[in-house]
Amino acid sequence: MVRILISYSLLFLFNISHAQLTDAMLVGDVQSEGEHVPFATVQIKGTTIGTVTDHTGHYMFNNLPEGTYTITARAAGLKPKERRVTFNKDQTVEVKFILEPDPINLENIVVTATRTTQSRRESPVVVNTLEPKTFSFTQSVNLAEGLNFVPGLRTECNCENCGFNQTRINGLEGGYTQILINNRPVFSGLASVYGLEILPANMIERVETVRGGGSVLYSGNAVAGVVNLITKDPTDNSFSIDVNYRYQGVGYDKPKPDMNSSFNATVVSDDNKSGIALFGYYRNRDHFDANGDSFSEITAIENNTIGLKTFYRPTSWNKLTVDFLRFDEFRRGGNDFNLLPHEADIAEQVEHKITNLSATFDQCFRNKPSDLFSIYVSGQTVDRDSYYGAEQDPGAYGFSQDFSYILGTKYVFGYQFLGGNVLTLGIENIGNDLTDKKLGINQEPNSKINDQKINTTGSFIQNELKINKTKLLLGLRADRYEIINGISSEANNGDWVLVPRANVLHDVTSQLQLRLSYAHGYRAPQVFDEDLHIESSGARTVLHKNAPDLKRETSYSYTGSLNYHSSVGRTYFEVLAEGFYTDLQNAFISEFGVPDENGRVEYVRHNSEAGAVVKGVNLELNAALGTNITWQTGYTIQSAMYGEAEEEFGKKEFYRTPETYGFTVLSWQSPSKLELSLNGKYTGRMMVPHFTEESATLKSSQAFFDFGVRSNYTFRLSNETEMQLYLGMNNLFNSYQDDFDTGINRDPAYVYGPGLPRTLFFGVSFGR
Repeated sequence: MVRILISYSLLFLFNISHAQLTDAMLVGDVQSEGEHVPFATVQIKGTTIGTVTDHTGHYMFNNLPEGTYTITARAAGLKPKERRVTFNKDQTVEVKFILEPDPINLENIVVTATRTTQSRRESPVVVNTLEPKTFSFTQSVNLAEGLNFVPGLRTECNCENCGFNQTRINGLEGGYTQILINNRPVFSGLASVYGLEILPANMIERVETVRGGGSVLYSGNAVAGVVNLITKDPTDNSFSIDVNYRYQGVGYDKPKPDMNSSFNATVVSDDNKSGIALFGYYRNRDHFDANGDSFSEITAIENNTIGLKTFYRPTSWNKLTVDFLRFDEFRRGGNDFNLLPHEADIAEQVEHKITNLSATFDQCFRNKPSDLFSIYVSGQTVDRDSYYGAEQDPGAYGFSQDFSYILGTKYVFGYQFLGGNVLTLGIENIGNDLTDKKLGINQEPNSKINDQKINTTGSFIQNELKINKTKLLLGLRADRYEIINGISSEANNGDWVLVPRANVLHDVTSQLQLRLSYAHGYRAPQVFDEDLHIESSGARTVLHKNAPDLKRETSYSYTGSLNYHSSVGRTYFEVLAEGFYTDLQNAFISEFGVPDENGRVEYVRHNSEAGAVVKGVNLELNAALGTNITWQTGYTIQSAMYGEAEEEFGKKEFYRTPETYGFTVLSWQSPSKLELSLNGKYTGRMMVPHFTEESATLKSSQAFFDFGVRSNYTFRLSNETEMQLYLGMNNLFNSYQDDFDTGINRDPAYVYGPGLPRTLFFGVSFGR
């Protein structure tokens, strides 16, 4: 596998031709409704050449290849337009684009659904995009907070001591979701324990989410769906700086600060052959105690992040892109924060050093503008120092090391048969090596808690066929996974898996679209993120592990949706109703153990022979009322049930899974640059386990509505530079859990509802 990829790499790299000086030029501008559009993207299809318009809406290319090409112009909130242009040596061509409004972003470019570039409206799979403006409207400083404003998604905190969080798609817990960074599944289970909070908003160009059926393209663990974080590209010369303060717990005795600062800068060469985007982020959040018992409900965090994305175009037909990310995070919860962890009554403390590096080489073909060959490699290392312990336990320190990688190649090409076809072929090798140790004391040796190696070799094929008003997408992936456990050979596992997928998009009318899909998925019996978190209290310590005979979990997912979009005057709206049904076979279910004499209890994951079914409806509304008001809302109604009752409480329902939840975001911008936004998150009732020293009970939580408001005003400092001041409050009415446990013997997993109490924030940003 590796030899094949290296051979392909060398073949294409050695065949890169030197660019010829043609002095052919393209100049022009982009306008909409009589106004020039700054920072619109202009690309030459079938090549790697692209740029953005300057702050006056103008663009220029030089030294272009001779021949006839299609030029595309697009911008957020506007419909793209194409022009066919011929370039000749020593000649200059002028092309002006007039773009029509698209305020509900039907034509947004997405890549996650099919691994090919196409507009959201043309995708046979429903793709939701989370844009930087939504992070801004809702004052979401990281990915975990922003995902609450995506239909069918909900982020939850699972531990008061350390803030372990996960996102649920259509009710399925975090292990069923594949997290991607720039299309690559290298964000490992260890990184995912706290990773959603580690990823800052300022590095994000957009987040694409696909509910269900991502397994064909992205291997296992995509049963519920895919969250693809795409970092910012270097497209122009710009910079921005932002500093904001948040005070969590306004109205409580001791509100605590949360300071966030970030910077972004991009530089592109005059000939558009190279560019670099830099970003940095720093966060310092104090712990917060909601009930005055001196134990934290919200952890203390200090986060330093730095990253870059750079590209180089040797010729008009190829491009090398390199991404680098580095995260250094410290977090701690419990009590006695001024003491060392083993001197406190309870402490959960972790320090992460995460490094992510990836490279992609894209090759276009002069005579085949629809064809694209890509070679990619990504790797991530995680070093984690940890302490999970109670009652001054000096033996609760640990150290974890993790390395994950992906090496692959993909070829996309178009051909004519029965209609327009796009065929995608690819092969990948995905690996992970995890070691989790408990450090020895009193001359005892270090002991391994987890020692696992996973290798998956996969190949995939996908064909997209369009005939008149119907688009058919058929895909198949074949995976061979090997799991080697260094602690117990009984946990070794390996198998072949065939993963099919089928999607249909039919344009019933020009405004009404029907989508149907089927997808098969699987989860191998490996170590998951919850296995790498130890839940600690004075009463008990909870560990998660897999049963020795744990078998692969498989899923069969069905969805159907109707999407209607229209306009009345200057009001645009889009409505989507999607039904989903997922059948889990050999579903993973945890069996709660009994604490031993030291208070240690194991939650053992085993297979439910009766399986489980998750079903429901997602509803979405996206509207633009004139040019100044936008409104987005989503609501989910669902049922998540195991086929047999769980032994501890005798219930079939998934725990911590509300039957209803949703969000809304409303924004208004005045002509004078004043902007006001309102947001709300609704969380319905759910069943939450509660463990005390005396008993174990299952409680029904209350429903929550977390309402927030933000206002900002933008000042023009010069033709190219702006400054923005903003102020607001999240969870204005303090819809927050009010029955947290108290004291050293509390149940730290008894936490539900909104992640933050009433929180005041204000800040300033400026840039060009």
